[in-house]
Amino acid sequence: MGDTANAVRAEGDDIGTSQTITPDEVLQRLYAAADGRHLPWLDELAIAAGLRDRCWKCGAMVGIDERCDQCGAVAKEPAVAAVLASLPGPAATRLADQGYRYLIARTADGAGIYLIRDDNGEIADFTAAIHEECVQEGTAAGLNPVYHVHACCNLVSAEEVHWHPVPLPPAHTSPAFVVAQDDPIPFAVDEAALTQWVSRPEDWEGRLPDRAAEAPGDDLSVLVCDALAQHVLTGDPRIDLQVIGDDDSDSAGYRVVLHNKHGDQRLVGITSGWSELDFPADENTALAEAARFHVDQVCTAANSVLAELETSPAPADSLQH
Repeated sequence: MGDTANAVRAEGDDIGTSQTITPDEVLQRLYAAADGRHLPWLDELAIAAGLRDRCWKCGAMVGIDERCDQCGAVAKEPAVAAVLASLPGPAATRLADQGYRYLIARTADGAGIYLIRDDNGEIADFTAAIHEECVQEGTAAGLNPVYHVHACCNLVSAEEVHWHPVPLPPAHTSPAFVVAQDDPIPFAVDEAALTQWVSRPEDWEGRLPDRAAEAPGDDLSVLVCDALAQHVLTGDPRIDLQVIGDDDSDSAGYRVVLHNKHGDQRLVGITSGWSELDFPADENTALAEAARFHVDQVCTAANSVLAELETSPAPADSLQH
């Protein structure tokens, strides 16, 4: 011990009983003397002693209430406290009185979002677990879970200190998006083209969907594709009609999907959903009647989709409540 004291005095650091060394200075000297093996242990010791903390953004060690040297992030507690102190009325006012379960505060530089619980004012990160809690509550209540999260929270910015309620559309009634229509031409069967189409019965062997086949829905898809190519099945030239076979071990079925041929929303498909594939009641039905039977059922499904599009979209102002 004496040798150590002499060495310190020899370097000019006169440590007397009257000299006060702050805990932070002690910590700085420990860090200066520590090697790589002891740094993790020293970090935990500094955190436990309340002398250091980890940066919420990058994880580097920072002084209490100090800006991080690594990433420049500011400490969250002062920023959030400033927001609370600037709110109208007492900062301790229960957020539930405002209709919110949580208050989310954003730091002045926008670097981080933090959660202040309404029950005890505890400051905590807005974690994925809390988000999931709100989502589960909304789902259990039959609400739109995303909007329910917004309903539970209120966003406050330290740059503009006032309440910022998140707009909440009525979760039960308002759609997330709407599809408008421009008076599309309904689908129909061209009689003359149909007659020409079935004029060569010898070419029709195995082409009609058969309930005993492995995939009748796929056969219907091929049949409709040919009917469109031969102009037997007509419709709006702006619409691309597709039939997708969807068979399983118990039943034969298909899906009708409509796409725009032009514009920016060609990838958006409107579907009738799954439809059971019907067959003529009489297995000996004439070729022309059987072909028309199958094309007609696709027309009916496609036109039902167009009919749904005639429903008026929700007014724009209904999405603001």
